[in-house]
Amino acid sequence: MGKRILIVDDTSEILVLMRTIFEDEQHTVKVLNNGSETLEAAKTFQPDLIVLDLLMEDKHGLDVLKELTEDSSVRGIAIILYTASVIEANKAQKLIGGDPARYNKVSILLKPFALDTLLKLI
Repeated sequence: MGKRILIVDDTSEILVLMRTIFEDEQHTVKVLNNGSETLEAAKTFQPDLIVLDLLMEDKHGLDVLKELTEDSSVRGIAIILYTASVIEANKAQKLIGGDPARYNKVSILLKPFALDTLLKLI
């Protein structure tokens, strides 16, 4: 049985591509084009996994991550953070390393990444 996956990215081409990939793998997918609605969408959609871009115009992915891990109703959801920025990936790694118990279900992918690498994290 497929998983419920919430994809959050402000680039429409990425949303279309990821939705297609995950739906081809028989997962149920919801997409958001901004970080501001992520917490509410996670509460209503109840995904098994959130795939979250770190660099978005409206809200930084690390701020979204903090919101998600502070809310007890969605805290247990696995999260994959991704970015093309080594600097942003390092910031995320520092945050996760600073509180591994809080962020134990968070993975980081640096773009570009192989499709197999992404699918293995699901």
